[in-house]
Amino acid sequence: MKSTRHPALRTCGVLTVAPFAFALAGCSGTGQQSVSAQASAPPAAGETAPAKQASLTPFQGMIPSTPSNRQCSLDGINGQPAGNAGAVASGSAVVFGGWAGNGQGQTADQFVFVLKGAQDSFSAPLTTGVERPDVAKVWNSEGMTKSGYNISVALTGVAAGTYSLFIADPANPAADCDLHRTLSVQ
Repeated sequence: MKSTRHPALRTCGVLTVAPFAFALAGCSGTGQQSVSAQASAPPAAGETAPAKQASLTPFQGMIPSTPSNRQCSLDGINGQPAGNAGAVASGSAVVFGGWAGNGQGQTADQFVFVLKGAQDSFSAPLTTGVERPDVAKVWNSEGMTKSGYNISVALTGVAAGTYSLFIADPANPAADCDLHRTLSVQ
């Protein structure tokens, strides 16, 4: 499970919000808030945003070996917690949901969702705009209020293998964000 510590926060709490009704929860012994995506009860009617359809294209950009932007999360894959996602079939449609910022407290704009493989890498335009007041509160930034995304991509032409997942800014690789997740395509 991905966990990101934000040192500016000193309170504990649990917030359950859309999309996919994921919770941001927890405290550490050092007084720092721990942000982690965990599934909770199904959302009430009308709480989730539909996934935006996006097409994968070859990704030619470079991802830094250690991206410094930590303002991103992959909460779910096909409606399941991202950490529990099994393998998906090549050619199938996959829905990714989470949130993304630019590393400076603002919603990611003009970013792409990247599947980085050993041989080939793919990207799809990332459209944010889903309300995530929980994220804005944790990062203490109103600019993150609409940082949520739900993106659906067809894995047409994606060869079997393991792909690392990233949120990338083609214009500024310093703003790239490692989702610390992999996707197994069979």
